[in-house]
Amino acid sequence: LVKAFKNGLNVPMPFYVKNHILIMEFLGQNEWPAPQIKDIVLSKAGWNRAYVECLEFVRLMYQKCELIHADFSEYNVLYHKNATYFIDFGQSVVTTHPRGEEYLRRDLSNISNFFEKKLKNVLSIDLALVLVKSYIAE
Repeated sequence: LVKAFKNGLNVPMPFYVKNHILIMEFLGQNEWPAPQIKDIVLSKAGWNRAYVECLEFVRLMYQKCELIHADFSEYNVLYHKNATYFIDFGQSVVTTHPRGEEYLRRDLSNISNFFEKKLKNVLSIDLALVLVKSYIAE
């Protein structure tokens, strides 16, 4: 989480991290937590934007943070202030992890399966993998 935040990814701000204790920014409004993306209703354009944001998150995690989420799905994406925020980094691994490629493919498969129900047309896992691993100037 700290590495993702320092690299400008849409994640809650970590306030305190020590051993296995994490205190982070609350995402929500009026004491209600931000909903998981699986529980919201968006227009087709909104779903397209959310899908692109998720792919961009995986790409930036891989390229800038040198991490793979390894548990990425619609359960770990919150929708707050018309944007996606990403949580639950407890299973993240470095990109050089022996099973890193497997975890990356699983992350992309999980998110593609979710968005396929909303959009019909999503990138194949192989094409998404090329996108994530390829350098794209920002």
